Amino acid sequence: MAVTTYATVSDLACTVLDPDVANKLIERASLKVARACHGFNPDLDAARIVVCQMVERAMSSPTAEEFGTTPQTLQSISQYSNTWTWGNPVGALYLRKDELDMLGVAAHATFAPPSYGNLGEVDA
Repeated sequence: MAVTTYATVSDLACTVLDPDVANKLIERASLKVARACHGFNPDLDAARIVVCQMVERAMSSPTAEEFGTTPQTLQSISQYSNTWTWGNPVGALYLRKDELDMLGVAAHATFAPPSYGNLGEVDA
């Protein structure tokens, strides 16, 4: 099954060192967008923006190798210490809530209690 890609390498705002990697990430991000929109076609401009943001996030994320074997950095001086945890050390593709809103598929938690009987026949 062919994946509809919503962006191209030239749409990306970041510097692309390896266009083949960028194309693979665009394909995967496009598939994630298509799955998130399950059943309807998203606005193409919104889908392009979201795919570009996903790929740019993944490509600009520092890798675990750049920070050692752990995605955390600890700095200590005397009795003071600082710890940083890197949010995306493996360059994962993910959709943020505002991107889901942009696509029109925001996850809204809705609960409705079960209806018992025919409420139209209730005497007032």
